[in-house]
Amino acid sequence: MWDLSGWTIEDEAGQRYTVPEGLKLVAGESVTIHTGSGTSTTTELYRASVSPIWHNNRLP
Repeated sequence: MWDLSGWTIEDEAGQRYTVPEGLKLVAGESVTIHTGSGTSTTTELYRASVSPIWHNNRLP
């Protein structure tokens, strides 16, 4: 089991998201982090931003 509490995700522009306390994953599990608003669960986390924030110059 991996405790991700306090881990951060940051882009080149300094936008940062910190994983809330208590998020634990076992092998094979995943979590999705959304930029927009919503209610966080054990598999879906929300940054609660009203506009895109992640600096990403790559196109899909």
